[in-house]
Amino acid sequence: MHRLSLLSLVSVVVIMSSASTQSQPLNFSRHDDGVVVKLPEGAVRVQFWADNIVRVTHMPADGFPDRPSLMVLPDSKQTCRLELEKTNDGLLLSTSALRVRINSAGQVSFSTPDGRELLREQSTALTPAEVSGERTYHVEQVFRVPQSDALYGLGQHQDGVMNYRGHDVTLVQENRIVAVPFLSSSGGWGILWENYSKTKFHDGEDGTRLWSEVGDGVDYYFVAGGNLDGVIAGYRQLTGRAPLFGRWAYGYWQSKERYRSQSEIISVVKEYRRREVPLDNIVQDWQYWGKHGWNALEFDRRFFPNPKEMIDTLHALHSHVMISVWPNFDSSTAVWKDFRSHGYLCRKPDGSWTRLYDAYNPKARDLYWDWLNRKLFSIGIDAWWLDATEPEFAGANLDEVAEHIKELGRHYLGTWARYLNSYSLMTCKGVYEHQRAATDRKRVFILTRSGYGGQQRYAAATWSGDISASWEVLRKQISAGLNFC
Repeated sequence: MHRLSLLSLVSVVVIMSSASTQSQPLNFSRHDDGVVVKLPEGAVRVQFWADNIVRVTHMPADGFPDRPSLMVLPDSKQTCRLELEKTNDGLLLSTSALRVRINSAGQVSFSTPDGRELLREQSTALTPAEVSGERTYHVEQVFRVPQSDALYGLGQHQDGVMNYRGHDVTLVQENRIVAVPFLSSSGGWGILWENYSKTKFHDGEDGTRLWSEVGDGVDYYFVAGGNLDGVIAGYRQLTGRAPLFGRWAYGYWQSKERYRSQSEIISVVKEYRRREVPLDNIVQDWQYWGKHGWNALEFDRRFFPNPKEMIDTLHALHSHVMISVWPNFDSSTAVWKDFRSHGYLCRKPDGSWTRLYDAYNPKARDLYWDWLNRKLFSIGIDAWWLDATEPEFAGANLDEVAEHIKELGRHYLGTWARYLNSYSLMTCKGVYEHQRAATDRKRVFILTRSGYGGQQRYAAATWSGDISASWEVLRKQISAGLNFC
């Protein structure tokens, strides 16, 4: 039953519960891809994206927002042969791969063609809220997961946990934590949670819950894959396939805190060749910019007198070259001043400019690539180490980190609260698309410290952050890596 619960004079929660006191005919409209069910205090939309993929949206009113997805590709939707049947307690939608039931309370359940239940909704809550000056909802979906299922995914977390049954996880980007709102099950299904704000996962006797701070409604994609490989295939169908890297990227890399001069980095590669030790890539880390200032995107010629000649020499030694760059710049640099003159830096509510460029703005991504291309790519750089793409903020815990990010206020698309976790996706998008447009003679490779749903389509690999060196840390890397979708 849908009901309105008065919590205070100014706050109302729309709750779509799992039980109905009386079965009533559903008020629904059929569409080519599914149905929209109108309920007393809202609506639920079920859309088949493929025979085995369904999008479910719970909204507080009849209208459904048309915000473009940052994760799901616009051409990922397929035409399905869909059958609709009215039942005693609602509707049954079926394809060759999946059966979806909508009961009289508007709750959705998913089962295999032979009737085995995979997952069902237990309750939905949309709580009116104001976050960063935006009138919005806290959104929550509670599911009932089969007891035998193990739950994986959610990105990369340094907690040593492989199966998230009975655990809580906060999805906020941080140096060593990558938030990806995709949950996969050993039962052969997955959920892509269409939300970019701070998100909390909980699993316990009271159900499996996803809660997000900012949303127009509950919005997710259910993938029936049969097994985990099939689930990931569905995820890739929605968010894009990972392009193949150049062969060199699968070889041995040499990296250290940094190489301090042109002569040093060349001498290291020459020594590898002298010893006949295989080497495919050498990494130039930070501070190569020297007197030009933090992340100036150019070499200090006192220590790197001829960067193009240096890279040509490394190429002649059959080594590729990766360089580290950041999304923020010192205010003394020419690149920062250029971004400020165009208004492409993030700006706080008090009007002050930050050091971070607005990767959500397509023109800012254009300018970022212009600097990368003129200063680095045009002289032969092969790969990008995009550091601190969370973007980097410190805090005692993830909730505090989120609050610091939200203090940035707004960017090109909206509030930082709404798009808290997707910055890395957007800056990788800009670099990948611009390099692909510049040439088809060099495969893109991006190494980055953060990630989000769909980032694999931008030839981006993620490393596990600035970890310390201990056996305990190494142990936790195993589950962190295996759970990364």
